[in-house]
Amino acid sequence: MSVKSSYNWAGTNATLAAIANQLTNTNRLCDVDVNEAVSTIVQSHLSIETYTDGVAQAETTVAVGTIVADPGGDATVTVTAAGMENSPKAVTVALLLNDDATVIGGKIRDALNADDDVSAFFTVSGTEANIVLTAKTPAENDTTMNIAIATGTATGLTADATSTNTTTGSKNEIVHPSILFFPNKWNGYKYWIAYTPFDNGNSDVENPSIAVSNDNVTWVTPVGLINPLEAYPGSGNYYADVNLFMSADNKTMNMVFKYAGVTKITYLRSTTDGVNWTPKVKLFENSFEDVSYSVFWDGTQYVMLTVKPDDTPNGLYMRTSSTPEGVWAAPTLCTITLPNPATQNIWHIDVRKVGNQYHMLAMIQDSGDGSNPQYFGKSNDLLTWEFSKQPIFHRGASGSINYTFYKATMFPMISDKGLKYGLWYGTAIPYYVCYSEITFDRSELIKEGNNNILQASIPLYPWLVGDTFNRTDGVVGTSTSGAVWSNVLGNDFNVISNKCGLVAATNSRVVVDLAIDDFYVEVKMDACTGSGYLLFRYTDDSNYWRVGVSGGKYTLQRMLAGTLTTIITNIHSFIAGERLGVECNGNIIKIYVNGKVVYTLTDTANNTATKVGLNTGETATRFDNFVARALY
Repeated sequence: MSVKSSYNWAGTNATLAAIANQLTNTNRLCDVDVNEAVSTIVQSHLSIETYTDGVAQAETTVAVGTIVADPGGDATVTVTAAGMENSPKAVTVALLLNDDATVIGGKIRDALNADDDVSAFFTVSGTEANIVLTAKTPAENDTTMNIAIATGTATGLTADATSTNTTTGSKNEIVHPSILFFPNKWNGYKYWIAYTPFDNGNSDVENPSIAVSNDNVTWVTPVGLINPLEAYPGSGNYYADVNLFMSADNKTMNMVFKYAGVTKITYLRSTTDGVNWTPKVKLFENSFEDVSYSVFWDGTQYVMLTVKPDDTPNGLYMRTSSTPEGVWAAPTLCTITLPNPATQNIWHIDVRKVGNQYHMLAMIQDSGDGSNPQYFGKSNDLLTWEFSKQPIFHRGASGSINYTFYKATMFPMISDKGLKYGLWYGTAIPYYVCYSEITFDRSELIKEGNNNILQASIPLYPWLVGDTFNRTDGVVGTSTSGAVWSNVLGNDFNVISNKCGLVAATNSRVVVDLAIDDFYVEVKMDACTGSGYLLFRYTDDSNYWRVGVSGGKYTLQRMLAGTLTTIITNIHSFIAGERLGVECNGNIIKIYVNGKVVYTLTDTANNTATKVGLNTGETATRFDNFVARALY
C-alpha cells in the first residue's frame, strides 16, 4: 500500500528555483564591464583625528611707520609662495596721509584678502600692525615663502624685505590604505582601515597602523590602541604594504605586512577586538620583493595575490592556504592583459570577491604617462585577469594632488544603479589618501553630458544657453544657442581650437544673462594647469559667486560688497575633462561634478542675480560645452 505525502514538493521546487534565479541575477549584477568603470571624486584627503595631519605654514610681517606723504601714496606688498598662482604676486596698497601702523596693517590685510591669487592660497589674518598669511593646505616648509613690503610712493612707511616664519609647515602623509567595511559594525565600527605613515617620504615611520570610522569621513584611532602596531625595525629597514582581511567566520581580523630588509619577510598579526593584536608570525620569506598583498577568504580557502617586481614585466602571483597562518602554497603565476603592455607594469593591487567574480583595483606603472593610473580588472578564476582599456580617472593638473597616484583600496556596495565601490586611493608627492567611488556607468555619464549640450544648443525651454565653442577662432561673441557673451573684466575670452580660453594672461571674466535666478549651469573643465572658475549669480565685479580650480583643487568662493570669502578650499581634487556644475534654487547652492552632487550649502548672498559665466587669468585653462537651464 502506498502512502501519499502531504508535503508540497511543487512549492519547494518553486522556492528553490526562485533562490537559484536570485543567485543568478546577483552573479549577473556583479559581472561588470571593466571598460564602464569610472570614478567621480566625492571627498578628498583622509584625516585621522589622532594622527597628526600636517601643519600649515604661516608668515608674519609688521607694518612700521606713519604716512607723511600728502595726500598719501601707494605701497607695494609682494607675496611669494611655491604653488601659489602668479607667484611672486605684487599687490598695490593705497595709503593716506597720517595713516599709522595699525591703519596700514589693516589696509594691507584688506588688499591681500581681495587679491584672487593670494586669498586662494592663504588665509589672511592679524590685528593692528600685524599681517599674517597662513597657507590653506599643510605642506613641507617653503623656504621661499615671504611677505615683502616696499615703500613705493607712501613716504613714512618703513620698507621690510623679509617676513618671519612664525609657523613651520609640515605634511604628515600616509600610504598603503587597506579597508574593511561592516554594515552592522565590527567591535563598534563600520569601517576599519590599515595604513602606514609616510611623513615627507620617510620610510622610518612607515609602520602598520589602524584607524576606524562610522561614517567614512571622521576617522580616529580605536580607544585603547597605540599606533603603530609594529615599531620601526631600525637599520634602514622598514615595514610596508599592510592588508586587512577577515577570518572565514568573520570573527577575527588579520593583517599581513612586509618587512623590507636584505631578506623580505611576510608577517601576520591578528585580533578579535581590534585593539589587542597577537605578536607577528612569519608566513614566509624570500630574496625578491613581494609587494601589495591582497588576501581574502573565497568560501573554500584563503587566497593571497601579490606582485613580484623582480619579473620582467612585473608578475602577478597567487598563493592559497587553509588557514591565515599557513602553510601557504608556492605562488602560481597569473595571466594578465594590460591595455598597453609595452609601457605598463602592474604594481599595487586590491582584490574583492563579489558573487562568482573577482574584481581588482590595480595601480599600473606607465612609462608613457608617469601618473601610475588606477585600472579596474576582473577574473572568473583568479588566474586570468582582464583590465579596462582606460583608467577609472585621469590625472589632474601638474602640481595637483591627483597628478601621480599610488596604492588604493575599495569596498563593494549596491546602489539603485547596481554595483559600485567605495574607493580610498593614494596619491604620490604629496602622499595623501583621498576618497572616491567607482561606478560602472562611464557611457551613461558621457551620454548625459552630450545630451545636455545638444539640447541646450537649440535651445528649447528649460534650456537657456548652450555653447560648444565649435566655431572659427576669435572673440567668443554669440553662443551656439544665440545668447551673447559679454566680457566684463580683463581680456576678451576667445574660441581657441573649439575650446574657450584666453590668448593673453590677465584676470578676466565673461558672462551671459539667464534672466532667471533659479538655474543649473555647467561647463566642461577641459584643462586647467593654474586656475579657472565657473561664475554664477554674478551682478558685478564686487558681487558674485564662483567655483572652480585653484591649486589643483575645487574651491568655492563668494564676493560680496567687494570682500572675497573662501567658503571651502578643497571640495575635491581636479581631474581634467570633468563636468563642473552648479544648481541655484532659492538659498540652496549645490555643486556637481559629472552630474553628481559633491557639496551643498545654504546662503542668501546675491540670490537674485541672474548672470553666469567664466573666469580665469591663465592662457592654459580651457573650457568647453557650456550649458544652462531653468529648474522649473
